[in-house]
Amino acid sequence: MPSNRIKLLFIAGSGRNGSTLLARLLGQIDGYLNVGEATQYLFSEKMLAKEIPCGCGQPLSECEFWQEILSDIVIDEIRPLSTSLMRMRQIPRMLSPIKSPWFKNNMRNLIDVTTDYLKAIQNNSGCEMVVDASKNPAIAFILSQISDIDLYIVHLVRDARGYVSSWSKPKGYLKSFPMHTSTLWWLSYNLFSELLRFTTRKYLLVRYEDFVQDPGKHVQKITHFVTNKNVVPDFIEGSHALINSQHMLGSNPDKLSSGKLKIKDQKWDLPWFKEWFVFLATFPLLFHYRYVFAPPDHESAREKIIG
Repeated sequence: MPSNRIKLLFIAGSGRNGSTLLARLLGQIDGYLNVGEATQYLFSEKMLAKEIPCGCGQPLSECEFWQEILSDIVIDEIRPLSTSLMRMRQIPRMLSPIKSPWFKNNMRNLIDVTTDYLKAIQNNSGCEMVVDASKNPAIAFILSQISDIDLYIVHLVRDARGYVSSWSKPKGYLKSFPMHTSTLWWLSYNLFSELLRFTTRKYLLVRYEDFVQDPGKHVQKITHFVTNKNVVPDFIEGSHALINSQHMLGSNPDKLSSGKLKIKDQKWDLPWFKEWFVFLATFPLLFHYRYVFAPPDHESAREKIIG
């Protein structure tokens, strides 16, 4: 039987950073359940309206796994509120020692429903660890306030130039975005994710480029971080991984593929002037993440996951 305490591994970061692959690899481990961006998806009116299929290939309304969980909780009534509160612009209010009665009451209601939702996942699946790749640091701040949760933050960061290059092209149901938009996203998501260092004692920074170069090693590192045990991911052999279908909500379209997958390398596809713009705009954090004077080797620095 699962413990009364909820164990949650939350992948934070900017998106298009390998979080879907990392979550799927972790979801292959016994006792781990990968739900993709479930918290972001189920509590957001905007995300839900996109009608993205579950990782099993079924629409949410026809997925037995999620319908069983959703039958135990009431999210519909609180979704307009959660859509407003689970935004990065609310993080300063969350961290402020002075909060209005309205804000405190609504946060308390949202935390109660979120707790019920996580307990329903744990009770229905019998898992020991829930893996959520919602990435949004505002959600992580809310989760950190749940008293019945053991929250582990894995901040997955990717070189901004590779990130912007990835968002410059559509992928399945994910549309493309212009350089200035994706650059701003990279900065804001990673800056707020950095603050999670101070709100949780269980924080681990992982660079995407290091992870895809040796995924087996980093899956071991992360599992040791959350359980203090050495887990050997025997489903990973070098650059290949055997991955089953998983009940992921939201996330990258790669979630719909299964079987033996290969992590391939592909160079960034940015014109030189855009690459320099992104470099200059994000320089302080690129330096902080060791992408300036001590970057990964030339080829692996330009890797992109192909599902």
